Amino acid sequence: SGIGKISITGKTKGSGNVNAQGISAYGAGAMVLRSANTSAQAISLVGDASAVTGGSASLGVNFAGTIEATGTGGGISITGTAGTATTDVATTLGGSILSKSGPITLVGNNDSAHLGINFGSTTLGFKAGSNVLTSSSAITLKADQIGYGTTAVNTTGTVGIYSLDASNIFANAQTLPSTFTLDAGVSGLTIGKTTNTSGITLDKAISISGPISIYGGDIALNANLTSTRSTSAITATATGKITLASSKTVQTAFGNITFTASSAGGTAGGIVLNSSSSLISFGGNITLGGGYTGTLGAGLYSATANAPGISMASNTIDAAGGNIN
Repeated sequence: SGIGKISITGKTKGSGNVNAQGISAYGAGAMVLRSANTSAQAISLVGDASAVTGGSASLGVNFAGTIEATGTGGGISITGTAGTATTDVATTLGGSILSKSGPITLVGNNDSAHLGINFGSTTLGFKAGSNVLTSSSAITLKADQIGYGTTAVNTTGTVGIYSLDASNIFANAQTLPSTFTLDAGVSGLTIGKTTNTSGITLDKAISISGPISIYGGDIALNANLTSTRSTSAITATATGKITLASSKTVQTAFGNITFTASSAGGTAGGIVLNSSSSLISFGGNITLGGGYTGTLGAGLYSATANAPGISMASNTIDAAGGNIN
């Protein structure tokens, strides 16, 4: 479209044996949308299937192709809304969704029992061989349930994964699988709102150049977690338990490491550092605590009456001049 904007809105309805899709662009001869516009809404897709009742498929947006916002500041916004059907997904995405520097915002509105966003094989941010070879875009995913697929997130901007604006929590526990990858240049990662009480599991090692914040019920860190930028912190805040898997490492470069379990008080959590796991800050403070009531260190509550609040087994906790609390 040159420097013009691209805006596509689709709405569908029906019932019975209907395959209803607000926006449908996938398969052979995949669609290419490209704009050099410099506004945050350079490319906008809105698909609405909320009026579908009891069909075979209710998809707000079903897109597998290429979207490129090549103008400085040009952003991409995709919002899908589902109805009720056998196959019920608000926003299904595959291919490449790329922006030079504008925001990429992906939203899936659906009921709590079905996927809001479902990725296939997808690249977000920049991609070799495309018209977007670098990206500083802030990338935001919003849905109460997300299927992460095989997704590469390539940007030097921040990445946020949240429930919908109207929801305090994810509908179910979220697992970031080994097939969901973040570029090392990402400048910040946030998973969950501060109000989230659904579980968060990380199964893929993450190493980025910025702070990492995770909010959940039970938080399971099953892979290494690293911030390489000086003084950037890693924070895990759980209303339940925080678990670091055996032989895994959480590491910063002068940044603080803070694990807060049972963050709402009570007896629902604790911190478990499994065998040979490590916390290394190179000078930042390392704080393990919980039962947060307004003053850090007000008390840590274990998961059961007989379990320790902090369980450690042959661990390394090294602040290299920072404080360990």
